[in-house]
Amino acid sequence: MTLDQERNEQLVEQIARQISRWRMAVPSLLLLEIARPFSFIAGQSLLLCQPLMGIFDKGAETDRYVGFLSDRTNIDRLIQRLENDIAHNEKRGPKED
Repeated sequence: MTLDQERNEQLVEQIARQISRWRMAVPSLLLLEIARPFSFIAGQSLLLCQPLMGIFDKGAETDRYVGFLSDRTNIDRLIQRLENDIAHNEKRGPKED
């Protein structure tokens, strides 16, 4: 596994954990499935907004997200990871607050 693939896997895990923590896996899956064909365009639009995003985030992080979104297989891995989380949570039963 190359360094870029390892970084993308870490990013998939990080994003999936945050989405699961917010309990937004199902709406996120819907959005990801709808937006999957436009992932490359989304990555390129991040480049366009990079100067503005520099105010809120480090430039290296923006580059990482651009690379992540530019490869559709990363979106597929994120979808698969979220589907696995949903299936795992359904097996455990409802979570009480």
